[in-house]
Amino acid sequence: MKRVKRNSIVAVKDNNYILLLKPHGSIDWFSKKGGGTYLFQHASTGTPDIITPGKNKWRNERREPFNTVYAKCNQAIDKAAGYLLLGYGYNDADLQDHYDHESNRIKPKLIATMQSNRQLNLLFDKSPNCMLIVQHESGSHVRWKQEGALVCDLDLKEPIWEIDALAKYVFRQD
Repeated sequence: MKRVKRNSIVAVKDNNYILLLKPHGSIDWFSKKGGGTYLFQHASTGTPDIITPGKNKWRNERREPFNTVYAKCNQAIDKAAGYLLLGYGYNDADLQDHYDHESNRIKPKLIATMQSNRQLNLLFDKSPNCMLIVQHESGSHVRWKQEGALVCDLDLKEPIWEIDALAKYVFRQD
C-alpha cells in the first residue's frame, strides 16, 4: 500500500489482518517419520497432528509443534487489540490465563459459538466490552456490553452464531 505525501510516495504498512492460530492442530497437519510436522492440502501418508480430548491431551500439547504454537498464541493474545473467538468453548486453561489477565480482559471481544457455558459466561461478565452470540432455537441470542454496561440482550431470527451467517449479516452479502 502506498500513500502520497507532498509530492512523494511512501510505503505504508497495512495493519489490517487477522492472525489465525490453531493450538490443537488440524486434520491437515501430519507428522512424518524422522520428525517434523507438515501441512498438506490433500490426504497424505503420515499421522494426523491434531490433539483430541482424552487422557493424553496434556502430554500431546507439550510436544512440537504444539508447544511452539501455544507460545505464539499466548504472545498474540497479549499483543492483540481485540479478539474474535469463533466456536471457542473457553475450556483451555493455558490460553484462558492470558485472556483473564487484567490488561487483556478489558480488550473488546466478539464471541460467536453454538453454546455458551459457565466459563464463557464468566468471561462475558468480567469483560467490559464484549459481544456473545450463541444459538437460540433456529436463530441466535446476542448479549453485548460496552464500557461495562449491557447494551443489548436479544434474540435474532438469523443464526449469526454460524460463521457464514455472521459474515453475511455483518457484511450484508447475499
